[in-house]
Amino acid sequence: MLNENELYRLLSAYKENTIEPSDRLRLEMWAGESEENRALLGLLSGDSSDAELLRTLYSYDRERVWRNIRREALYRRRRRIFRAVIRTSAAAVLLLGAIWGGERIYDTYQRRDTLVSLITPGQTKAILELSSGMKVALTDGPEQLLTEADKTEIHIDAKSTTFQAADKEPEQNVGKEVAAKPSRPLVNRLTVPRGGEYQVELSDGTRVWLNAESEITFPTQFSDSIREVHLRGEAYFEVHSDASHPFVVRTDLLSVRVLGTSFNLATYDDDPTVETTLISGSLKVIRDNVETLLRPGMQARLDKASNAMTTHEVYAESYAAWAHRMFSFFNEPIPSICRKLARWYDVEIDASDPGLNDILYSGMIERAETLNDIAELFSATNELIFREREGRIIIEKNRQVR
Repeated sequence: MLNENELYRLLSAYKENTIEPSDRLRLEMWAGESEENRALLGLLSGDSSDAELLRTLYSYDRERVWRNIRREALYRRRRRIFRAVIRTSAAAVLLLGAIWGGERIYDTYQRRDTLVSLITPGQTKAILELSSGMKVALTDGPEQLLTEADKTEIHIDAKSTTFQAADKEPEQNVGKEVAAKPSRPLVNRLTVPRGGEYQVELSDGTRVWLNAESEITFPTQFSDSIREVHLRGEAYFEVHSDASHPFVVRTDLLSVRVLGTSFNLATYDDDPTVETTLISGSLKVIRDNVETLLRPGMQARLDKASNAMTTHEVYAESYAAWAHRMFSFFNEPIPSICRKLARWYDVEIDASDPGLNDILYSGMIERAETLNDIAELFSATNELIFREREGRIIIEKNRQVR
């Protein structure tokens, strides 16, 4: 068995691709000892689909990570909690060691039922309102094909909806008469309720992921000069590149102007800030006629109370992780986390205890988990107390912990 220092040395060399053949053999033998070891090695080699984001989590507090990885080997009878989280990602041991509270989780953990009711995660669902006012429920039902008044085809399947403009029909339809665009574009509205998420492809090829409690308003066919949509809530955009037709996202407080770009925009009414996070490309955030240019890895943050706009270097992919069905937190206070959980699980969460503002968490977990599983992980740190009263979840700081 490798000791802690030797294990860290080998894994660091493996990650940097400087490992000697003999050491690689020793590491492969270690990986064969358990499912957790194999998962961790797969993460560092890049085999995990979440490798880049998880590698960032790995570097969050690596000294404590490795200390706790080895401690796990001494507590085989508590392996159940590792198995409970291994479903989440290849970095399960990292979540427990560096993220969900450090050593105390090993010394104080015992199974506890923090919530009485089973609270299941959100689903793929939305409401599409056509220009006529007709509303269509978008769920996991059968495929549908609708046609708007301007001949735009709306293809609906179990997970997403695609708009195909009349002048962009498949090649086999070339030669057929194409309907002229109306003088004023037709407008559709896509609304995602609490406990939902949805994906839509607009007529220009731009793909939009809508988070829970969000709404986007857009034309079925864009004009000849600009592509413009209106957003409430949160969305992740992959904008189809078209240099002659800028893409503009308008919100109540600011606008974002891009060409071909992927970015996340969160503008919930109950959040204290509006966050625009750029993953790739370039964009301008426009507020009160003042433009702020972002480069990849930057975030523009508008503080609603002070009306001040600031920019920060961030790990941008983490802000779009929800679109890939993952929660991702980096030094985030509990009240902020709880707002995200409340929207996704469609439940009221009371996190008004002032002591919660000083408790910060970093971590990553699948949105497919029940809220009960997440509450159990948080409770296992011994820093939080969960209670359920009349359908409300109440979270308080555990003031009995030193």
